[in-house]
Amino acid sequence: MRIFEKFTTKEISKLRKDTSNFFIGSPEAEAESTMNSKVQLDVVFEDFLNVLGKLQNEKFIISGRKGSGKSAIAEKIYSISRDNAEYFCDFIKKGDIDIEKITQLTSESDNLISQELLIEWIILTKLINQLISNEGISNQKEIQDLKIFLKKNSGFIDIKSNQIEEVIQNKGWEINVDYFKRFLSAKFGNRYDIKSGKAPFYKLLPHLKATVKELFLNTQNRDNHYILIFDDLDIGFNSKSENNIQTLLNLLRIVKDYNISFFGKEGISAKIILLLRDDISRFLLNEDADTAKLFSSYEILLNWYQHSSVYKNEDELAIKQFINKRIKLNFENNEFDFDKERPWESLIASDESYTYTSFKYVIDHTLIRPRDLILFFKPLSELKLPIPINKNDVNVLLGKYSVEFVKELRNELSAHYSSKDINSIFDTFNTCISEAVTFGYFENELKKHGFSENANELLELLFDLSIIGNISIQLKTYFKHWEQDDEIFTFNKSHNIILHFTLRNYCQRKR
Repeated sequence: MRIFEKFTTKEISKLRKDTSNFFIGSPEAEAESTMNSKVQLDVVFEDFLNVLGKLQNEKFIISGRKGSGKSAIAEKIYSISRDNAEYFCDFIKKGDIDIEKITQLTSESDNLISQELLIEWIILTKLINQLISNEGISNQKEIQDLKIFLKKNSGFIDIKSNQIEEVIQNKGWEINVDYFKRFLSAKFGNRYDIKSGKAPFYKLLPHLKATVKELFLNTQNRDNHYILIFDDLDIGFNSKSENNIQTLLNLLRIVKDYNISFFGKEGISAKIILLLRDDISRFLLNEDADTAKLFSSYEILLNWYQHSSVYKNEDELAIKQFINKRIKLNFENNEFDFDKERPWESLIASDESYTYTSFKYVIDHTLIRPRDLILFFKPLSELKLPIPINKNDVNVLLGKYSVEFVKELRNELSAHYSSKDINSIFDTFNTCISEAVTFGYFENELKKHGFSENANELLELLFDLSIIGNISIQLKTYFKHWEQDDEIFTFNKSHNIILHFTLRNYCQRKR
């Protein structure tokens, strides 16, 4: 009709008032940190769980389920460093630096090289790179020598897993130290004399540590803050690999020593942060008593469940405040009228068939993480739903969300089981859709479908992941993600087993 020819797409959408132009956000925080993202992390980010505040003290491990916001915190820290001249931040990603692979390659030519030495080398060289990037000291003569030293050995400084094999074959692990010797002489005199022109990298570690201390305590650096973030540590992790486990334990111990014994005692404003999936952190803390104490003292667990507010005042829930901020932004960008105090209720229609509220209905189908709600709303622009969204359409969104839920579950299980066993697990899920089944029934179904591992260990893991819950004799349901601060839920094989609501929905839809 010619009547609409002069209207823009946005104006037509405004007339319809549907979700055509709604984009709640990306499931990956890294995507929202790019300049071309529809939703900018800096615009919607708020530290609802006060993680940044907790990092001001001794805490340095951020753990949580995949999608709980670990990367968003890391990207926010990086954003602060980008916009503030007093903050310096760098990432160390496993995809770039695979410590196990590099150690294996180096041990073939030098059996003195260990993971611990390599981890220290990576930390120290990364810190020195940050420190000398400070324009306040970058033009000093001795700093110029240090820069040349780093440049001449760039293959060992800016380590890349896909290039390191060629570097080792061509040069071995000896470092050209001439310009480093000049720097050391200028700073320390003959105290740290290195006689030869080359040396294995690990022999430089004490000198690099002294260099870091000297640069940190330099007047020009004293008021600055330096941060290193280890990310993607779950990539390729296998809980049955002793090497994988040992690598993370080594990393934890060394990072603790640097944060507490080096930075803390020397008054250095620096921190090394580790991002860990909580199923991996739970696995590691059971390895020995020292590791359990380490997590108890230094871990920040991202838990969005707040029992007291679920039924009393859900608007106080951090997870609802998180999603309301994004919904509000979409209403404003589309120039739609809405209740600024209640963005969720402006988007989702009230319906008497909801037992409590539409929000509780939705989050009961999730693991109560930011990514769950982003994935739930992901199809909005594709479906072009009329606003406010009715319950039938909410159920359509939940059906689509269940597919994403299962994809992520399969990914998490891959850290513990083979693809064959994961298929057996899902075949078993399909036969356990009823309200509750016994441990014996579940175990027999696993065997019937070819599962080759210990059933009890699997069910303990599934319970810890909130993929299954327990129903007690008193008919009370327990899911791990419903734990309150003063509670510890553990799997009880004598109780009946129930699948998570969304997993059950997925299996029913697949039939």
